[in-house]
Amino acid sequence: MKSVDQQYAKVAYKCVEAQAGAKDVAKAKEYNSLCRSFASMVLLNGLRLTVAFYQAKGKSSERSEELKAHAQYLSDIAKALGFNDWNAALSHENSSKYRLMTTNALRASIWFKRYAEALFEDGD
Repeated sequence: MKSVDQQYAKVAYKCVEAQAGAKDVAKAKEYNSLCRSFASMVLLNGLRLTVAFYQAKGKSSERSEELKAHAQYLSDIAKALGFNDWNAALSHENSSKYRLMTTNALRASIWFKRYAEALFEDGD
């Protein structure tokens, strides 16, 4: 039986590896940056506000490749957490469920950050 962290690590590795090997350099650089900054944004602003910010960036009218990285990162971390829709997942009124989801999102984001540091080149 795999631990929760092992499941997060497995999904994070697949997602980060796919972005690190992507041909679109601008999106890859932005994805790398998001992997490194997501946890600090959650700690500073909370999970709901961070997700709302990433969703707004991902839905920008410009839809440049850098902004598509926000939507991709949210999709990837949701996959690691085991759901598809952030809005449904964050709609809980129960504060203990929200705190648990925040803790799990932080645990998963650690794996994204570790793999981003390992898989992306220093210049990216």
